[in-house]
Amino acid sequence: MAKMVLAALMGLVLLATGNSCRKGGDAAADGKAGQAAESYFRIGPQDELSGRVGGKVVLEGRLAKTPWQHMIHWPEGTTEMAYFDYELGRQTVLYAKAPVVCPGFLTVWGTVVEVKGETKRPGSDAPAVEYHILVEKLECAK
Repeated sequence: MAKMVLAALMGLVLLATGNSCRKGGDAAADGKAGQAAESYFRIGPQDELSGRVGGKVVLEGRLAKTPWQHMIHWPEGTTEMAYFDYELGRQTVLYAKAPVVCPGFLTVWGTVVEVKGETKRPGSDAPAVEYHILVEKLECAK
């Protein structure tokens, strides 16, 4: 009887732990067989890229059908760029080593990079700042 109760409790603990990692804004682990898992922060509706410069993030969305005007910065080692629509109508730029080709929904794992440039606003000396993603991995929805 004690073994059954212990097994049930362990199952509940594992279930609760798994569900907490699926909520937006919690850290999500990304690992492949044979590799050490790295921790990625899942960007949810309430999260901004601005506070995560240099950090590992995971975003869900799709390639943009209507690219907005963005500053462009080619990080060393990247040859491809794509516009990416994610949470709540936001858009960013993805930089990758290979073409980003997904006809629908996709998940992107990468590092947040800050891009600065001159503003186009007359009379303003404040630099324009955007936050883009250096892609490490992506997965197309099936």
